[in-house]
Amino acid sequence: MIRQSHSDLVRKTVRENIHVTLNLICHFMSDLNIFAAPSIFEPVLSLMRPLMTASTREAFTTVGYDREEWKRYIDVDIDVENLPVRYGGTKQQKINKLN
Repeated sequence: MIRQSHSDLVRKTVRENIHVTLNLICHFMSDLNIFAAPSIFEPVLSLMRPLMTASTREAFTTVGYDREEWKRYIDVDIDVENLPVRYGGTKQQKINKLN
């Protein structure tokens, strides 16, 4: 019997948890569009892609900070009346203030 080191077990567990979590997310969503993600996000996502199924990989779309670029995606998927004004829509958002 070969003993695994503690760090190997932790790595394997983390990898399996990431795999299950990503697949569950994409099971319930057909697309996952990420807009204006921090610059570190794409390299991290690149490291995680091998752990994803093909359908999960295809569901992810990352779009940078360029408004014209991400606006094309939003305009296709979200109706103007459901889109907040700050993103070019007409929906007024309620702001709940804590007193």
